[in-house]
Amino acid sequence: MSGNKNKVSNITKTQRAEMKIYEFLGVTLFRRVILVFERIKHHCDNKKNINYHLKDHSLVSMQSFSGYLLYNSFWHIVSLLLAVVFWVEASFAGFRFLLSDLAMIVVTIINIYCIMLQRYIYLRLRVLTAKHIEKRKI
Repeated sequence: MSGNKNKVSNITKTQRAEMKIYEFLGVTLFRRVILVFERIKHHCDNKKNINYHLKDHSLVSMQSFSGYLLYNSFWHIVSLLLAVVFWVEASFAGFRFLLSDLAMIVVTIINIYCIMLQRYIYLRLRVLTAKHIEKRKI
């Protein structure tokens, strides 16, 4: 039975372990914090960011949501690279201030967690997609 479950889930044992590592590192808590900020941001208009939530549980919605994950990951990687480049350039130029170093550390950590969260959600989405396809076969 468990072999069949892995087949339906559409992710490897390594990817399952990767998800467990993300959970251990607090990605699910980070997600809840992000969603709290989203609720605060949209308190008055009662809207949701379309790149944070599936529109519905259709296969098309899941596939398009994967596009949002890739798009957002790209920008977080760019931001991460810019932060690293700034920090390296500032170090070589002798521009070392505690406040700017702390800002770069915070930006780097946030971007890393955003990238990990998007990867985690992508893997969960693969499981949902596989289950959806399996249901359609029955």
